[in-house]
Amino acid sequence: MNKKDLIGSEYNMSYMDDFHPYKCINSVWRYQHRRRAKIVNDCLNKEDREVEVLLDAGCGKAPYTFLSLKKANQIFSFEYSKVELGKAIENIRMSSSKEDVDKICFSQVDLQAIPLPDESVDLIVCSEVLEHVPDSKLAMAELYRVLRKNGTMVFSMPNKYSYYWLIRKLFYDVRLAIKKLRRRGEYIKNYQYDWDLKRHWCFTYKDINRLARDQNFEVIREDGVHTFPLPIVFFRFVFKLKLLFFVFDSIDKYLSRKLPKFSAFYFLVLKK
Repeated sequence: MNKKDLIGSEYNMSYMDDFHPYKCINSVWRYQHRRRAKIVNDCLNKEDREVEVLLDAGCGKAPYTFLSLKKANQIFSFEYSKVELGKAIENIRMSSSKEDVDKICFSQVDLQAIPLPDESVDLIVCSEVLEHVPDSKLAMAELYRVLRKNGTMVFSMPNKYSYYWLIRKLFYDVRLAIKKLRRRGEYIKNYQYDWDLKRHWCFTYKDINRLARDQNFEVIREDGVHTFPLPIVFFRFVFKLKLLFFVFDSIDKYLSRKLPKFSAFYFLVLKK
């Protein structure tokens, strides 16, 4: 492992580098992915009973499917995007044994109509998914329906009330104002920001809690990722120095535990 890979040395999930095309080895997106995967992995390891059937709801490129291989006997990995599903299948085939691959059922599925019987799943992982779904309430009702009584769901969504997104929006608005003042052609066509607006500015932590509680889920615990209000422009500098990264990471993990409602990615562990 590269000595400069501070994120990888702290969160030993190097397989994710093959799953996601990161721009650089110590990018903030890579760091956030590892923090999120660490929470999911810890929740899986805390399950003290055998997980017969696990649902990776909105599996994306399948990082959580990979984490679940040693925990569940059967895995349903559902993804709406045909392109993402293809990448998920390729990622798992490249990184797993044939025996592990055989226990996964990959399928293109709309979570608003999950093709599984009532109470047929022991554990669900649904992370950063429902903000993409047109009717998030219907999708949550479907997840509740297929989960067995006393089953667990690890659930997360981007949180509108987070320092990270607010600061990111502020920096964008400053750039936009400068562009307008200089009158440089079309002001800004920033797909990344438009994408963030559409996905990450729709739900507050209250909305996310309400989605779960309206379906009679019991909230077991809260957690979060990325609460420390450090502007993204400084991350490249932070990742260059081991001590500085350690300080930032320690503060952020502490604040995420204490103030999950202000984290960029708001996690709930739910019970039916």
